Amino acid sequence: MDSSAENCDFLCTVLPCFFEGLGVFAGVFAGIFAGTVISLLINRHIDKKSQAYAVRALNFELQYNIGKVDGFLEELSKYKTAVVEGHVSMSGYYGFFRFSDIFSAASVQLYQNGFLAEHLSVELVAKLQDAIYTLSATGQPFINNSVERNRVEALEHPALWETTTKQRALDDIRYWNEKFEEHKKSFQDVIDALPKKNK
Repeated sequence: MDSSAENCDFLCTVLPCFFEGLGVFAGVFAGIFAGTVISLLINRHIDKKSQAYAVRALNFELQYNIGKVDGFLEELSKYKTAVVEGHVSMSGYYGFFRFSDIFSAASVQLYQNGFLAEHLSVELVAKLQDAIYTLSATGQPFINNSVERNRVEALEHPALWETTTKQRALDDIRYWNEKFEEHKKSFQDVIDALPKKNK
């Protein structure tokens, strides 16, 4: 047998195996590639759905917080009425500002995962952080301790009430009124800046 016949026999035996192996390799590669693409598309779809849910949760949270701030403004108005009416009226005032009722879970989650940085300005994120911090259990004692101190001074030192305490209470009221209005506006500004399709 000559060498060209042997080469032909060898090629006829090896080539089908080679092409079969190449076909198996191509099939496995195509399967891995398709699986990866499908996984990426599914994850992207899940991420979009969870992000849309998170935006709706943030919208609800901020709407709820605006309602709570409206309640704080009403309580502040009652406090101002008691202050203006005088030290006797202050003896019957027992209002309480429950800042711990403010929700912040969705805001914190979306801040941590970068969504707020992607969709809001730095200024707006800073305002949201300030509002959430001020209107939290941490900020709650500042206003309530001030109200209680003024109430006690009105009862125990009526002369001091008329000369200094009443004005300090009115200054506190003016400060907190501005803060509440500012934070309410911050919450609304964030709502307005959220992607519309996810609300």
